[in-house]
Amino acid sequence: MHHADLLRPAGHARLTNDLQDPYSLHQTLRRIFGATSHLPSECVERAVLVRSESAGDYATLAEGYLHKKAEIEEPIVERGGVHKLRFCVNPTRCESRTGKRFGLKGSRSQEQWAGEQLRRAGFEVIRLERVQEEWLQGSNGARLLAVDFRGVVVITDEERAKEAVAKGIGRGKAWGCGMVVLT
Repeated sequence: MHHADLLRPAGHARLTNDLQDPYSLHQTLRRIFGATSHLPSECVERAVLVRSESAGDYATLAEGYLHKKAEIEEPIVERGGVHKLRFCVNPTRCESRTGKRFGLKGSRSQEQWAGEQLRRAGFEVIRLERVQEEWLQGSNGARLLAVDFRGVVVITDEERAKEAVAKGIGRGKAWGCGMVVLT
């Protein structure tokens, strides 16, 4: 697994713009992983941390944009393992009549949604706390609800948990949602 830490150096206009506009950040990441290809499905992005199974070409970035290759010790993901968890997700439901998705409002429904997603991803939730909620807005006017969670989980299905760590959980990955970080 490859990681990169994108921190905002003072006065770096391009990175400042990318951190304010998820679509701009998405375009920058497409340059790293190749303009003619799709972002790899295993690439989950967030404003300050990029995680992908492929290395990417960071030479395409402007001077000073890449802070450093992040040094993150991958946790041992095995059945019965207890881990602290943090992740940012886009909790949504689909309206059956129209097929449209909408963001879930209210901490109770968001926590239930996150708990369901974690159980499907091979985790048993010991504790889960909603830390922050914000609406992200792209330059084209599109909006997405992003909710940060912290908690403690036990791994119940090793393969599904590894997939969740590698590929993320839920929708909105191009906006930085879905990345699961275990410690």
